[in-house]
Amino acid sequence: METVEGATEVPKPDGSLTAIDLFAGAGGSAQGLSNAGFRVLAAIEQDQDAADTFAANHPDVRVLDDDIGEVCPSGLRSDLGLAAFDLTLLTACPPCQGFSTLGARNRGDERNDLVAQVWRFTRVFWPEAVLVENVPGLSDDRRWTVLCRQLRSTGYRVRSWIVNAVDFGVPQRRRRLIAVALRTGPKVFPNDLRDLLPKEFALEAPHASEVIARAGPIEDSEDA
Repeated sequence: METVEGATEVPKPDGSLTAIDLFAGAGGSAQGLSNAGFRVLAAIEQDQDAADTFAANHPDVRVLDDDIGEVCPSGLRSDLGLAAFDLTLLTACPPCQGFSTLGARNRGDERNDLVAQVWRFTRVFWPEAVLVENVPGLSDDRRWTVLCRQLRSTGYRVRSWIVNAVDFGVPQRRRRLIAVALRTGPKVFPNDLRDLLPKEFALEAPHASEVIARAGPIEDSEDA
């Protein structure tokens, strides 16, 4: 395994929070990051429709609509004008179909191996933090064990939680694995992720019908 001397050094940021979004989808995570004060520098999403939607809603983000395995991390870092340790956050939500209990949970699904891309980009950017979101079934897979071992071997502290979206004010029961790896910052992780939320955060989830009512009537659209 490749190691980098000084991989646990504190980065020298320019005062802004920066992020790169892997398996970015249509831009939901990027919107949340932007709302939280991050400047999303780049996103990688192979699905053309999702990538086009991302680009339309986040015109300042460099969107790579390509197979992530064909994207060179060092080339991207150079194109963005970043040195190692400059990036604040690397976030990723690899395909979950092969890990989900709602599907066939095929351990041989080739998409399962895409979890390794998180490490491929981490070992080039050395971000201050890595955030991974996926279905709980990922936590039982050997690929997840390998990724956690790789992160810890280079100085990252790793902690994961199984959470339900409804406990965070979302009108949907949806269990997810949330994992955070930190190279700097607090030495102790909270037992409950809700402890990190601001006091004014609304944890009481509205009923789905209330949310639909707030959205208003659906207008005519040319979208297929």
